[in-house]
Parts: sequence; structure tokens; C-alpha cells
Amino acid sequence: MAKPVAVILLNWNTPVHTANCILSIHRYCNKMLYDIIVADNGSTDNSLTTLKAQFPDITYLNNKENLGFAEGNNQALQYSIDKGYSYSLVINTDTLVDEDIITVLSTHLNNHPQVAAVQPAIYWLHNKTKIWNGRGGFNTLLGLNYSDKTIPGINDQSQDAKWVTGCCMLIRNAALLKSGLFNKLFFFIMRMLNYHSDCVKLAMNCIICLLLRCIMKQVCRPK
Repeated sequence: MAKPVAVILLNWNTPVHTANCILSIHRYCNKMLYDIIVADNGSTDNSLTTLKAQFPDITYLNNKENLGFAEGNNQALQYSIDKGYSYSLVINTDTLVDEDIITVLSTHLNNHPQVAAVQPAIYWLHNKTKIWNGRGGFNTLLGLNYSDKTIPGINDQSQDAKWVTGCCMLIRNAALLKSGLFNKLFFFIMRMLNYHSDCVKLAMNCIICLLLRCIMKQVCRPK
């Protein structure tokens, strides 16, 4: 039986980060649920050779040039759709997981067919008591996105959000088919992906969610 989730990692000259992320996924996540796709954005440090030697059984896409965040990920998202995966997990290479986020996130989408995308609460690796990215909101007065970094209570489960971050989000491929792939004009700042604006174009009532009790870690420290 085909696995439901394509895990998408966009690499650009970061083979150590990418390898560590893959190792954490393999360690904590149910291997029956996912395949990993590494899309390489024209790395110049032999990233593909290095990663293929360490992980020969995963799928590699060579974009041959730096297409940026949106278009680089789009190559793997299109592959995920073409190969019949139900969901695509876009996740930054400079992150680590320490629980089975794939099971938790995919179960949420399985149980809530109206939800187009979902993200975990993302904490700093160097300070696991602080949230790096939480529920995405939008200030209509100022026209600005914001992330609610309130630590969730023990009984909190999920919240509707205005957007989910490109750092880690599980997207329903059926929603991508209706909304289209990422806007390729976003070359770098797509780390904060406002996916809600795409979902409003869908023919169904789609919701963007944050799962508060599903946690991953952001490696890089704030400047």
C-alpha cells in the first residue's frame, strides 16, 4: 500500500542540517507513513553526493539551480502530487523532531477533511520553553502577519490559524490541486508562508490549523 505522506526537504549547501533532520525523522516518526524527498537547489558543495551516500534509499530531485524557497519546493510538491501521495510535509532542513509529528499531523487531516493544512507548535532548540512559531494571525488594521507565541495549556489541542509557516506544515494535496502550488515570486521570505490566501480560492471550506500539542524544534538561534 502506498504511503500517504511525502516529506519534502529543500537543501541548498546544508547537507549536515539536512542529514540531521532526516535522522530525527527516521528516529521518531512511523516509517510506514512517509517517504522522504530531498530537492536540491543547485548546491555547490557536493550536497547530493554526500546525502546519497548516507541515505541511498530516499528520493532526490536535482533542481540544478537555486530556485528559491517557493519554486524549489514546488518541484517536490509536484512530484508528490504526481506520485499520488495524499499529503506533503514541507519542513526546513534546520529543524529537528523529537516526537512522531507525522502521525499526529496526518491523523488530524484524516479526521478533519475540511482542514487544508496544519502545523505543529515550533519551539527553539536552544530554549525548549520558548515558542519560535505558534498560531499565525493577521492584524487587519496594520496589515501585518504575526505569530502567537503563548505557551499552550496542558489541555489545549488545536486552534484555527490565518496562516501556517513554511518551516513545517502538512498540506493536503487535494487542496494544492485546487489552489495551485506556492507563489514562485517568494524566493526567500516564504519561510513565513501565508497559505490562507491560497485556500480562499478553493471550492471547499478549508481551515488552517495549529496543533498545540504537536511539537518540533527550530535549530538556528535568533540573531
